[in-house]
Amino acid sequence: MIQLDPARLMGVVLAGGEGRRMGGQDKGLLHWHGEAMVARVLAAMQPLVAEVMISANRSLPGYGAFARRVQPDLPGYQGLGPLAGLLTAMTVAAPLGYDAVLVCPCDTPALTTEVLRTLLQAAGPFPERPTVITVAGRLHPLHGVFPVNLMPVLADCLARDERRVRVFLDSVNALTVDCSEQASAFINCNTPADLGRQ
Repeated sequence: MIQLDPARLMGVVLAGGEGRRMGGQDKGLLHWHGEAMVARVLAAMQPLVAEVMISANRSLPGYGAFARRVQPDLPGYQGLGPLAGLLTAMTVAAPLGYDAVLVCPCDTPALTTEVLRTLLQAAGPFPERPTVITVAGRLHPLHGVFPVNLMPVLADCLARDERRVRVFLDSVNALTVDCSEQASAFINCNTPADLGRQ
């Protein structure tokens, strides 16, 4: 079985959103069952990568309590959504010698290392293509492994004001891995009511 080398992989938690459905609160720092959501996602990915980074555009000192590397979107890309965070992550990771970034959003706090290991195993034989997760037929486009050599394609998407993650994935022939058997790991916390869900 071909596997990605953890030493060549950076983990990235996307926490750059505006949290509109959370009343403007910074989602990653909100607690789900007694722990900040960003901390739970980081804990799931840390055993599988060489280092982690948080992509955030505010609350930088708060996020700095959870990761040494906290990075706002690149100048000129702020406010352009998750693809801007992904491009920033690749731009940081590439000169550090990483081949790819393992990316997850901050608002899926039930995520497990087992799920991410399944993702990485599926991505291993295809290091030149992104691999993202599907659950019960639903695409989770921000749970994925993205090779850093896709930076030019992603930058071109954003230059054309194309911010849809699915359009980018289609343009680079992304692969999917079905994690339906692990569906409980994909609880999505977008509203205050979601924070109390099991």
